[in-house]
Order: sequence, then structure tokens, then C-alpha cells
Amino acid sequence: MATITSTLGTKSKLAQRLQYFPVESWIPLLLAALLWIYSLSLFNLRAMQDWGLVSIFPVSLTLAYLVIIFGFASLFTRSETHEWTFAAYIFLLIWMIHGTPQLVYGTLRYSWAWKHIGIVDYIIRHGAVDPKIGILGVYHNWPGFFALNALFTQLAGFPGAQVYAGWGPVFFETLFAMGLRSLFCLFTPNRKLQWLGVWIFLLTNWIAQDYFSPQATSYFMLLGVLVLLLRGFSPARSAHLSLWRNGAVSKHHTLRLPTCLSGWLDRLKITTIPVAGNITRMHRWVLGGLTLICFSMIVSSHQLTPNVAVAIVLMLTLSGYAHWKTLPVWMSVLIILWLLLPARTYNSEAIQSIVDSYNQVTKNIDSGLINVATVSNGQVWVAWIGRGLTVLIGILAGLGTYRRIRHHYLDLPVILLAATPVLILFVSSYGGEAIFRVYFFSVPFLSFLAAGLFLPNDAPKQTARQAVWVGVVSIVLLVGMVFAYYGKDQQYYFTKGEVEAAEYLYEHAEPHSLLIEGSRNYPSQFMNYEYFTYVPIDRESAGAKADFLNNPVAVFYRWLSNSEYTASYFIITRSQKSASDSLGSLPPGALDHIQKELEASDVFEIVYFNQDAVIFRKRAGE
Repeated sequence: MATITSTLGTKSKLAQRLQYFPVESWIPLLLAALLWIYSLSLFNLRAMQDWGLVSIFPVSLTLAYLVIIFGFASLFTRSETHEWTFAAYIFLLIWMIHGTPQLVYGTLRYSWAWKHIGIVDYIIRHGAVDPKIGILGVYHNWPGFFALNALFTQLAGFPGAQVYAGWGPVFFETLFAMGLRSLFCLFTPNRKLQWLGVWIFLLTNWIAQDYFSPQATSYFMLLGVLVLLLRGFSPARSAHLSLWRNGAVSKHHTLRLPTCLSGWLDRLKITTIPVAGNITRMHRWVLGGLTLICFSMIVSSHQLTPNVAVAIVLMLTLSGYAHWKTLPVWMSVLIILWLLLPARTYNSEAIQSIVDSYNQVTKNIDSGLINVATVSNGQVWVAWIGRGLTVLIGILAGLGTYRRIRHHYLDLPVILLAATPVLILFVSSYGGEAIFRVYFFSVPFLSFLAAGLFLPNDAPKQTARQAVWVGVVSIVLLVGMVFAYYGKDQQYYFTKGEVEAAEYLYEHAEPHSLLIEGSRNYPSQFMNYEYFTYVPIDRESAGAKADFLNNPVAVFYRWLSNSEYTASYFIITRSQKSASDSLGSLPPGALDHIQKELEASDVFEIVYFNQDAVIFRKRAGE
């Protein structure tokens, strides 16, 4: 009898667990994964059009995206869904969006990622950085990310960071998802709202700051700072009270508002961070130390993120959501010490840039937007879709905030976190990227607010109608995401032939050589980069462009004959041609024209050639 009871109890527990892992929730996940894996072998990269990777999407990949969206939306028809089910959908979506390029291309995507590999290579070869170096000097003044990767590369025995750098987007997006899930747990007990916020973030984070870069690392560290601060230093008060209720909101009685509005304000639930009752003084010291360690890593790796972090922490402190009032001071001290000591050689340039950009909001916005009048038709579509996706998430966040308020929920800390990064526009253009960085820092919180449009309250019961809307909006966001994120992949994708050509050039070019480039858009500066002088011809003045387009043989013969350099080379690649044609930096077909003219001339010799790249040098004796 006891055995029968024990068996029944075991079966009951198993059934109870299985109800959180329903077959109908996992079948779409597995089907989407199989369709995605099958699609990876169907890409024809040579057929890629001006609007990027999405132009060669196999039908099966489109079906895979629809299936995973259907499966994820169906989770909102159930009253209970296990955490691992949500996590599995999130993880697969990350691989489908960010793992596809690496698996299909087989080479590192995006030219700046190659330059970051070059800094790691420099540190490995020299054992230090050179803050006064003339090329890529900003990275030598904020080398934390690169020094860490140099150490990891050596300990792992890799020949270089390019072995793993291509997986940066998958790695960092996974970290972002984990960090945001931990952060959203502090804003709401509704698990579905938490996971939906992460899902929408993944469908709207099109800025592509998730590659192998200091920005991606600093971004995750910033999320860690926020989680540690809000978890360990939330005000010691009831979770149902806040400074805002005791202050501004409670004053409605003295304003003698109408009874209906007064009653609505009384029922309004302003988000407060749950107080962890088991946090002792020792725990706070540990959490405080971890917070400063995370921020120190940000300070040593990136120029902009520390300033954004200080603004966000100051906002949380002033609004009463963080009870460590001196933290902004300590953070500011760390920034100042870094600027005065390790980065002192870069101070004058950085300060001048800030002064020039200060309070130039319109200019700081426009500097980051491409001129659609000069780019190709495909890039015009890509630009407008990216802008449209940005506007759409803002509208969804506004509607979500409104609907949550209608249901008596005010996500005040999330609103403040979403708004604070706008201050970037008043301070600096950040090399023309200020508007994109504002979006990048705000989009996690905009995504949480947008999720509130579908889950306006904490009621566990959901309806099929809500699931349908989650699916429909997810499809719209995904369409915008794939165009905006993959839209420049005709330029960002580098063939193995291009990589081999660049490796040949950097291995065989003599120190103090002149390297003339059709464009910077190719695998460049990733090894021995400090030994060369670089001249990308698409950045020359209009007069210089007219000269070499009219008579490329004579002009480039003169350039390659410069006696100040030990040797001179001219490299032209497929991706350079794509970038100059798409972005309008040179007339369409200009690099093809130059290549044909130099190949036909008897004063140049080809030192390296494949179907995707060619390297010229002045013929010996000429």
C-alpha cells in the first residue's frame, strides 16, 4: 500500500511538473529550430542585394521565424508557463537572429570588429598599450576590454581573437537578455511581463552594438550595476510605498481634485523596488564592492557609458529608488581619475569634442543620420525602416504606459530609465552616433513599457486575444528588425578571399608602408596595424576624387611613388566596392573602373589576386 501511494505521489509530482512543459509549447520551438538549421545551407551569398542578408532569406527561414513567433505568442494563452520555456524561446531567437550571419558567412562580420581584433593583437605582441599612438589611439586610452581579451586569448592558446570574436553578438545578446530579465524582476512580479519585455528588446535592438566591442561589454556591466544597486540599496520601506506617493501624488488632497480622479490616484500603484529582507550590512558592503568593480570595468573600457551610468544612478538616487546617495560621487571620482591618469593624453581632444557638441541637440541628432539623397535605393529603404522601427517602439511604449496607468500601474522607475539617456544629445555628438546611443540605452526600458500594452495588469489569466496581438506585433517588429539589422550586410560581410588578401597584405608589407584603400570597409588593421599609414580614397576631397577618377593610372602611380615610405600598396576588395556604391562615397562603379585601368597599365604589378580582392604595387624599376 505504501509503495502504491509513493508511486502515485511520484506520478502526481511528475504530472505537476509536466503541466509547465506542455508539448504544444515545445513543438513550435523544435520545429522552428529544425527549419532554421535546414535554412543555413540554402543561402546564396553571391546573390545578396543592396538591402542586405534579408534579400537572400530562404523561404524555410521565413517559416522558422513565423513558427517561433507563433509558439512564443501561444505561451500567453496559458495561466502558467515555466521559466525554462520562456528562456528556450528567447535563446533560440537570439541564435536565429544573431547566430545566422556567423554560421553562414564563416568570417567575422563588420569592419570595426576587425579593428578591435587589431588592438588585442597589439597588446599580445607588445604586452602594453601606447596612449600616444596616432592610429586608433582612443582604444589605447580605454583598453580594459582589449586587455581582458588579450589575456583570455593567450590563456586559451588561440592564435588571435578572431577565433571567437564572430560569436560576439550571440554571446552579448544572451548576456543582455539575462541582465534584463534580472532587472525586470525588480519592476514587476509578473513573469510574463518580464519575459515579454526581453522578447520585444530582442526584436527592436537593431543598432548592432552587440558585436565584439567595448560598448557591448560596458552595456552588460551597466545592467549589472543597476541590478546590484536596486537589489542591494533599495529604500528601507514597505514595497507598497514610495517617495513619490508620500510626496507629489499624495498632494492631490490639497489640490481638491474631483472625487473620481482623487479615488483613481489613491488606487494608483507606483512601482517600488522590493525590499530584500535578508540584506545585512555585510551584504551591502559586498554588493557595493561589486557595483564599483563593474563600474570600474566600464570606466576603463568605454568613453560614453560611464557618463550615462552616472546620469542614470543620479536619477535613481534623486527619485528615491536607490539609497546609496554617495554612489554618483564615487562614480564621478573614478571617471575623473581615469581621465587625469591613464587617458590624460586624450583629454584635450575629448574635452574639445564635448565643448563643440554641448547643447547642439539638432546637430547631434542629424550627425548620426545618413543623407538618403546620396545613398543607393536599397539603403534608403533600410534607413527609413530603421527609423520607422525606432518610432514604432516609442509609440508602443507610450501606449503601454497609458494602458498600464489605466489599470492603476505606474512604472515610474522604468519611465525614468527610458528618459535619462536623452541627455546624451545635450552633451556630445559622439562621432555622429549620439542618436543611436540614446536609442541603445533606452530601448530595454521602452521594450518593458511596450510589453505593458499587452499585459496591463498582474492578473495571471490571459486570453487568446492577447496572444494574437503579441504575435501580430512581433511579426511587424521582426520585419523591421531583419531589414534594419541585416540591411548593410552586403558591406558588412567579408568573403574568405577578402580575409586572405588582407592577411597577405599585413604579413608581407614592409614596416612604414603606405596602404592605399578603396575604402576602410574591409578586414582592416587587425594585425601589425601600427606599422602602416592608411589612405582610404573614398574619404578624399571632391577635387582629389575628380583627379583620380579622370586619370587613375597617373594619380595612383604618383601616390605609390612617394619616397617617404619604404613601400606602397593599393588594395581593392569586393566589400569596398559595395560600400562605396551603396553609401555614395564614390560614383557607382568607380572602384571597378580604377581596378580595370590599373590592371591594363604596364606601370603596376599585381602582387595578390583572387575573385574578391586585388593588391597592386608600382612595378619594380618604374
